[in-house]
Amino acid sequence: QAMPGYEVIGFEGSGNGTWYAEDALHCRTMGIFDPNMIHISHKSIRTEELLSNSNIVFEIEVIDYNINTDIESVILYWKYSAEDGPFNELYLEDGGEINKYFAIVSSLNSNSLIDYYITATNELGNVASHPNAGWHTFNTLNTILGDLNDDGLINIQDIVLLVNLALNNQFQEIADINEDSAIDVLDIVLLVQFILEI
Repeated sequence: QAMPGYEVIGFEGSGNGTWYAEDALHCRTMGIFDPNMIHISHKSIRTEELLSNSNIVFEIEVIDYNINTDIESVILYWKYSAEDGPFNELYLEDGGEINKYFAIVSSLNSNSLIDYYITATNELGNVASHPNAGWHTFNTLNTILGDLNDDGLINIQDIVLLVNLALNNQFQEIADINEDSAIDVLDIVLLVQFILEI
């Protein structure tokens, strides 16, 4: 549970005195080559680089050093830090370039901590995780409900965007003024009313 995506194996001390006082398992294993290695490269999401809480793109490079095997799956596990439940799973898609994968997470809640990690599995069942232990964390932007163009103001431009969303039957959490999981005329009326009261 402390290291999602990893198998934790214990090692007992040897009874015949082959361990030394200055010895450590790390010293014995750090130089062992793993011919079945899978390498994951990923620049973690940074709050200061986000443009909005919609369509956050996760880009990952996966290199499988196994000969004649393919990557079977690359999965993004994510959840809101405040949640006690399990991580959500999102399978990454082929990015069109060799070893490149991507996923898009849409409409995250504003001002929320997000925990995530990535796993890659090949046809042999070998698994690698990024980061090696634990998970990455970033904070979503602090947005204002109704501020669809994210300019810090609620005005006629937001009404125009909201009308377009309603007409095209599209959903954005920040546009759901009455929080009924639908974008419709009720949201438009509430947003107009809010602007008139300012």
